[in-house]
This record gives sequence, C-alpha cells and structure tokens, in this order.
Amino acid sequence: MKLFKNIFRLCTAALIALPMVGCDQDELVKPSALLSESSLTFEAIGAEPQTLTIASDESWFVDVDADWITVDPMSGSNTVDVTVSVTDNVKNGAMDAPREGTITIANNRGYSIRSIVYQKGDNYLGVEEMPIAKIFELQDGQYAKVAEAQVVALTSDGFVATDASASIFVSYKEDVAIGDKVSLAGEKVTLYGNPSLVGGDVTVKSNSEVVYPEPIDLLSNLDPSKAGSVNYVSVDAGLLGLDLKFEQSVPVAITLLDTREGGVDLGAVNMHNISVKAYFLGLADGTVTLAVTDVQDNGINDNLKAYFYDDFSWMKSYIDASGVKVGDSIGENNAGAEAPNLRSNGALDPLLKALLDRGYEDLNPDNKVIYAQKYYWKFGKTSTATVNNNNGMMLPKQDFKGDELINVDLDFDWAAHMTGSGNIDKVQIVVELTGKGTFDNGTQISDPFITTQEKGHIEWQHATVMAKGVNNTTRFIIRPAEYASVTPDQQRWHLDNIKISDSDIPYSDPVYAKVSVSDEVITFDGTPAKAHELKIESDNPWTLSKGADSDWFSLDVMEGAAGEETTVKVTCEPSTSSKLRHAVITLASADTRKNIHIVQSAAGQELDSFISVSTGNAMTAVADENTLKMTVQSNVEFESASDVDWLTIVPQTKALVAWTDVLVNVAANKASNPRVGHITFFNSEKNIQSVVTVTQGAYTRGTGYLPVIWHLGDNINFSKTFPENGKVMPVENDGYIQYVPYDLANTDANKKYKLDVSGNNPRVTGPWPGDYWYFCSNAPAKAGDVVTISFETRTSGTGHKHWRLEYKDGDEWRVAGTPLTTNEPGETITYTHAMNADGSTNVSVNTTVTYQNNTEIHEFRFVCAANWQANGKGKLTTRNGGSARLSITDVKDEYSQPMIQSGNGGRVPRVYFEDDFSWVKPFVEAYNATAAENKKVGDTVDNFAGGTEAPNVYGSADWQKSFLEAFKAKGYEDMLPSAKLMYLQPHYLKFSKTKGNNTSLRLPAMRISGSVNLDVSFDWASMLQGDGTVDNTKLVVVIEGDGKFENGTKYSNLLEQTQEKGKIFWTHSSVKVLGATSKTRFVIVMNRVLKTDDNEKYTGEYNYSVGGAGRFFLDNIKVTKAN
Repeated sequence: MKLFKNIFRLCTAALIALPMVGCDQDELVKPSALLSESSLTFEAIGAEPQTLTIASDESWFVDVDADWITVDPMSGSNTVDVTVSVTDNVKNGAMDAPREGTITIANNRGYSIRSIVYQKGDNYLGVEEMPIAKIFELQDGQYAKVAEAQVVALTSDGFVATDASASIFVSYKEDVAIGDKVSLAGEKVTLYGNPSLVGGDVTVKSNSEVVYPEPIDLLSNLDPSKAGSVNYVSVDAGLLGLDLKFEQSVPVAITLLDTREGGVDLGAVNMHNISVKAYFLGLADGTVTLAVTDVQDNGINDNLKAYFYDDFSWMKSYIDASGVKVGDSIGENNAGAEAPNLRSNGALDPLLKALLDRGYEDLNPDNKVIYAQKYYWKFGKTSTATVNNNNGMMLPKQDFKGDELINVDLDFDWAAHMTGSGNIDKVQIVVELTGKGTFDNGTQISDPFITTQEKGHIEWQHATVMAKGVNNTTRFIIRPAEYASVTPDQQRWHLDNIKISDSDIPYSDPVYAKVSVSDEVITFDGTPAKAHELKIESDNPWTLSKGADSDWFSLDVMEGAAGEETTVKVTCEPSTSSKLRHAVITLASADTRKNIHIVQSAAGQELDSFISVSTGNAMTAVADENTLKMTVQSNVEFESASDVDWLTIVPQTKALVAWTDVLVNVAANKASNPRVGHITFFNSEKNIQSVVTVTQGAYTRGTGYLPVIWHLGDNINFSKTFPENGKVMPVENDGYIQYVPYDLANTDANKKYKLDVSGNNPRVTGPWPGDYWYFCSNAPAKAGDVVTISFETRTSGTGHKHWRLEYKDGDEWRVAGTPLTTNEPGETITYTHAMNADGSTNVSVNTTVTYQNNTEIHEFRFVCAANWQANGKGKLTTRNGGSARLSITDVKDEYSQPMIQSGNGGRVPRVYFEDDFSWVKPFVEAYNATAAENKKVGDTVDNFAGGTEAPNVYGSADWQKSFLEAFKAKGYEDMLPSAKLMYLQPHYLKFSKTKGNNTSLRLPAMRISGSVNLDVSFDWASMLQGDGTVDNTKLVVVIEGDGKFENGTKYSNLLEQTQEKGKIFWTHSSVKVLGATSKTRFVIVMNRVLKTDDNEKYTGEYNYSVGGAGRFFLDNIKVTKAN
C-alpha cells in the first residue's frame, strides 16, 4: 500500500511540473515517465538498507557520485524497487560529520532525475566554542557551541541566553531556570526573524542572580534596521491575550511569547494596561516577538475590556503535561498536522475537563469529533449517509448586564480545513443564539461566513457579527451552517480567538425593512463591456457600503429613499489579476442587512455562462436508501431534473457565488442488479447543461452479521429518521427497525396516525390492528440456527392490548414463541404478548426461535393482533390518540437494548465480527467447474497430500473478479495487493509464498459503541515445504487505531504453532485487546515481516520481502466482547 501511495504522490508532483500545452487528440503522445523518491536519510552507523522505487515506462540506469553509496540493481526497466545501502559514517574509529551524495536515474530518451542520499553523523565535529555574537554570522543549518551563557528569560518553548557578547533565543523545552549558567550546543536557525539556536545539548553548571541591563524603549526603536539583534526593552500597552494593543498607531504587531508554568502570569493581567520588560527577539512578517521577564499591572483597559475573551493559550499546559503531540494546521499550512481526538485520547482527559469546566459545550459529543491543535480547536470529520460528524461549540454562559437587553459584538477567527490534495472543505460558519437576541437579518442564526481560502491554503478568516438584544439568558453557538446534515461531506473547520464585547450601540427594539434587490450576485468579464444596473427598493431609507478589497468597482448611488425603486450603476474596471476576484456590497435599511456579491473573472477572460458539478459527473450510491450531495458551480440560474423515479431532487436554495449543494435522495435498490440514473442541471435559454450519472449498487441480502443492536433512551440516532419514515437504524451491524401501518386510507379517518420520538424512544400515535413493528438483520439464517430477539415495549392505556411476535422461516411467517389465544376482543385471536393496562409499565419480549429452513435474512414482526384497548375498555372505531412505543427500563444495561443475536440470548459475549469463510464456496465451485480433475481446489490443512491445488484469487477470470469484489464487500484488505499473494481453499484462505513474498490481512472495521475489551480468535496453520519442513511461521496481531494488548503494546505476543515435520493441522489462537473502539482495526501478519529496532521492539513498519518461508492459512476469525 505504501508503494502505491508514494507512486501516486510522485506522479502528481510530476504532472504539476510538466507544462500544460493544448493539442489535438491525434497530437497526444505517451510522455516519458521516470519517477522516484526525492531523498533518503540513513543513520550514521548500522543503517538498514532502504528501498527506492523507480517507476518508468522504459529502460533506465543509475549513476552514483559517492563510493559510500551502493545501489542494486544499477539498471532495469519499468517499475522496480532498488536497494540503497550505505557504509558506516566513521573516520579513524570515530563518527564523522554528516554527509550527502546523489543518485542520478536516467533513461535512454535523455531524461534524468536525482535522489539525494543523506547520512547522519557527528554534527559538532570540528565545531569550536564561540561567543553568542559569532552565532549570528553562521548560516542556518550550521552548528555552534557556547562555553557559558546565562538564562535570562523563559518562554514555554525555550529561553533567552546571554553572554558578554550578545543574547540569543534558544529553542529548548527541558527544565532550566532563570539565572542558570549553562553550556550550549545546537543548530543555528532563524526564529522570529533573528538568528536563534535549537538546543541540542544544554548543561546547567551553576546558578546566580541575573543583573538585567537598562531596557531601551521599544516604541522608539521600531526601525527595521535595529531589528537584527536581541535587546532588552520596555513598553507600556494594553494586553489582549498575548498581543499588545496601543491607543496610537503602531507600524507592526507586537506579541508576547507564552511564559512557562510558574513564571510571569500573563493571564492575570489580560485586558489590563501593563508595563512590560522583555527581550526583543526579532521582527518577522510584520510582527515583533518579545520574551517577557517582568510585568507591572496598571489596571483594567476599558477599551480592551470584554465580557468574554479566550485565545485558548491555556490549552498549552494541559497538552504539554499529556505528552500528546499536536500540530498547527493553519500555521504549518498542513492538512495532516497532528490533531488528537479530545474525546478518544485518554491522555487528554484533563484538557477535556478543563474545557467543560470553563463552560464550553461540544455540540456533538457522542460522535467524538473535536480535536486539539496548537492552541485552538478543530471540529468535524467526514459525515456518512447515516452519521452526522459535523460539530461546533456553545460558548460559556455570560452574565452581561443581567436581564437588561444590550447589543454585543462577537469576534472570532476560523478556517476551513482542506483535504490532502489541497481542496478546501466547503464549510460555511454561522453563529446561532439561544435565549434572547437576534442578528441583523432578524433571526437567531447569522448570515453565513464564507471563506476566501484558495486551494492549498489553510488561512485564518476573521469574523465579526453583532447580536442585538441579548441578556444573561443568551447562549452563543458557533457551528457549520449545515450542522444538521448527514449527507456525506466534509464540514471540518478550526476556531480560535473568541471575543464578546459591548457594541457601543445602545439597544432599541429592531425595525426590519422590507427590501428587494434585482440581483444578489453580479458577474463581470475580465474586460467588462458595460456597467451593470442594480435595482433596489425598500420601505425604509437605505445605504450601501463596500466591503474589503473592493476598489476595483464603483457605485454611482450610495443611498436611497423609502418607497422608491432606485437604479444603482455598478461599474467594474478591467481586471489585471490572474485570478477571479470577489467582493461584497452590504445594503443597510433600518435594522435589516443584505449582502450583494460582485464577481469578476481573471484578466482578459470572459465569464462565460457555465454549469459545473465540482463533485464530479459520475457518482456511485449504495444499495440502501441514502442521500447524495452534488455541488454545482454556476454563474446562471439553473434547473434540475431526474430521468428515473428512484432519484429525487430535494428543493434547495441557490447558494451565492461559489457553490450550490443539491441533495438527491436515492431510494433503496431491492433488485439483485445495479441500476443507472441521471441528474441533469440545465439552463435552456443559454443552451448549457451538466449531467451527473448515478450508478446504484445491487442489493445484497444476507451478507451481514449478528448481533444487530439498536440503542434507545439516550444518545439516539433516529430523531430524524423515525418521524420521517418510521425507521430506527442499529448501532452495531446491519439491519433496521421500522413501524409499518396497515391501510391508513381506510383506518385513519380522524388523522390521528403519527410517528414521533418521545423520551428518546420511538413512538407511534394511533396504532391499529394489522400494524407491526418490523425488525430485521442483514445476516442469513441456516436451517438449525438458533436466534433470539429481545426488546421492551408498551402501549398507553387506550392503546391496543394484544400483540403477536412472528418470524420468517424460509418463505413462511411463523409465530415466534408460545402462541396464546383469547376471545376477550369478542373473537378468538392468537397473540404472544399482552400490554399492561397502566400504560406505563414495559413488557419485555425475549423470544428464541430455531430455523427449519435456510432463510435469506432474519426478519421479525410484532403485529397488533386485535382491536381491544389495554385498559380493558373495549374496542375502538378508528385510530385514536393512544400510542405504542419501543422503550427501555434501564438505559445503562446494554443487554436491555433491542437486539437480534445468535443462540438463546441472555448475557452472552457480544460478537462484533465472525467469519467461517463459508462465503468462498461459490468461488471454489466456479473454479472447479472448468478445472481438470487433478487441478481442483484441494483442502491443504484437513486433507494434506502434497501439491494440493490453491489457485490465486487475483486474475481476469470472472470468479476471480467476483471473489475480490466479495472480499472487499466483507471489509477485508490484502495489505500488499500488488504482490497477489492470496490463494483459495475450500472454506478458508492461504497467504504468501516462499522467497520473500509475503502479505498480511487487515480485518474489517467493526461497529463498536464506546470503548470495550475484546477477544480476537482464529484458526491458523503453517504451510509445509516439499520435504515436509514446516515454514518458520509465527503470527502477530497488530492493532491500528485505538486499543492495546495486555502486554501494553499495539503488538500481540508471538502466536506459535506446534506442527512437527510433515504434519499440518489447525492451531487455535486467541488474544485479548483492551480499550478497542470503532476506530480499531486488526492486522494478522507473519512476525518476521514486522521491522524491529536495535532493542527488538517493533517499529510499526512492514518488510514484506523478508526472506524465508512464512506461508499460513486462516479460518474461523471471531471478535467478541471480552468478559
């Protein structure tokens, strides 16, 4: 897998590097491709050889410019892994300085590339001790030693050291104290705009009192020519977070580095006037950075005073204490920067507690989609068709001025996340109010904030919004505009620097104007032909204002009177930009605000009419009922249409400027074949259209597993689905519950029938005889299987008393459990359960059935059997206000939740995954149908006779293609599919072959709620060689994601077999896993494939080409909840 990822990344880089030239189809020729890693780095001594992948479409050869580098082979063709080795970097018995060499790879067409080989060494070899001032003369990457310097200032990430010659910032997180006399050794770098040192070796010699020099006034010395040295300065300012604020204009931003715990307490003087003494560290990107030594509190700064402010710098102490690595996605412009999950990583529990103690509320705690960054928050992950992984944050309660209504400004910084390929998540952020208050638009949800980030750039966006008429009942929520959507999409975003302050505008009851505008989006070509006429009318006087970056267009009218239609000419200058540009006009009328967007194409281009589907013109849908989101980019109005009845377009409001998200509901495909439909977006007047082809997979019944478990009572997942379609989806494995009504047209004259959620339980009002609760799995039942269904239910007193549980056995519905009869309703009826008359006590259903026939899936129905009220007051004439519900007595008892499980039920270990590989039988039969008699699939383990046939599952035959589709559908992953090392056996699988050809198996993901302990078990056997020698196979189970084994690591103890020469038989192995979650995956691998370090500890890397025979067979994999 790693190989393909590298090649893909390299191919992408190569394509970016190639010039883009237009040509006719017949001019296209196959380009020369020659791709490899750009560099390799080796340890100084005892370095393991590394693999360099060369991908070419023809022959190539290698040249090396250093005799300490060896490449094998030196020539080849097409895609080859070559081995690169280095000699120890030693000279005269001691480690030498770091070195580098170059591998040149060329082909016969004259194209070549280079890969640099770096080898570590003694960075300080030949480095003489020097005064700090000399470090300023070094180039970045050179190394320095300082015999003695004194620590004079401490920050969270380092310290300032000084000697007689100069002062310098040292990046160093280990313990030092003010006054320490230290020797220094480290790498010279540039930090904060000035030379600095990354401390590699810091030794404390002694400690003495620091005598600080007389500070110079910072504001009088902001000349950039004076910024090249580290000086002791003083300054008076207001403090907001870590930033200094001034009444007068200052040409640069000035910020303080966070201090170490136990040092200067900057939090105590936040939003105060302060006098600061600090070391000036440098000027970079318009920002001066200071390392504080002393702060004097001069009282509250009224201009900075805010009701609330948080820059989240307090996170640092908790993160540092946790030892968890966090990254800075925005600062690093890196979508892959470390962002540990706040709710899944136990080491961050103190940080989570601190967040909650401060009064914040995570909007989606159950799905665990809040992440820590340095030092701000990231929210959300990609949602699925049934799981909402969007997230936001409710801010702490504010006292404000009690119940007095006031206007406040909310400011915050946010950024949309991006994919690994640089695409910006299409997330818009809104602020929502609860309690008192509204925004300019007259609602409690603000207009959305739209990012201006371009592809490949994660950048902070500053947002400001005024909330009117808030008081101490008001809560602020910052969230995605599409927070409630479960449409599969990416709504990930970051949040920092939240401030709530008085708006300085006295509150008055709002007056909302009735405003109409002719255009909400105005577009211009790069060279505009003429001005655009915008027509505005309002029942109140109005004004226009232009937003930021809007000097490229003008307006001839900026205000208008009430009740008059006014024409505003919008004149756009020719563009000189190479990119599309966008600005906003804001119309203000009374307390109403309306944004009008202005868009111009790049220089010299016309903004042709277009409709484009950025999510692609081909989409696939699963067989189950689901929803697709199609993102349409257009600069004209468009219509949409479907050519099939199973694709339904949800009415949608057109978004402004950038995109319109169109939701398409896909009905379930109950057929055994896939189907194709089309969604067309079109503008008939412009004669343009864009068509999306939707291919929906065939329904595959009977491919799931037991148990199927639902969850009622809290943290429910059916608040939307049950009222809409009567469905409750499970939390583990596949299936559903659905309430199915009987003949509503003739039984619901009073229109009482209703589905809703009450007390976190599904409820139906107005049930009627013939209605039923339907329960199903997607797992098959074989004749003789024993299966138990359990749930709790009740009706109201005026609901129906008698209900009958049935199950489908083959093609026949049978009574499940003991059938009972009664003539209480005036006729003899059959039932299995009677509801309680009090209308509040649950009835427990726990019934076991034995299947007599093979059955496609498990299906049960709980049927309303008679028209007789539970309170005994007789029949009903039509559906009434009585109710029936599924309920739960003890939500904390997981065995009380609705469940379909194997066996006799009860408190048996829960099975999260089980596979006896019986599903491979059709593929064995398909292979054998055309194979010679002596080449049919053999049973190597149970009937070994030497040379037993085990066909490779990879290939072009229909059975091979079908096998791989089924293998993928099961959720398995061959960890090295390119090697094609998986083989078919009658009811199990074989892996790997001899001579360093190995692979491993990743087990399917599991639906696990919360954190559980698991038992992972399977049967396996080691292959025999021709002379009967047993392959040297020992297995290891590897944990990916959450969890650990009882040995405290992600790697199980060695699993060994006891086969003797000439003997092959099954060995049953089992391992216990602690703290597994839905993010846990397991890999079963031959132990020698796992790389180890010098201490024989696994490194997490795989070497599938390790020598020796290590073939193995697998069967009967089972993952259960541990006792």
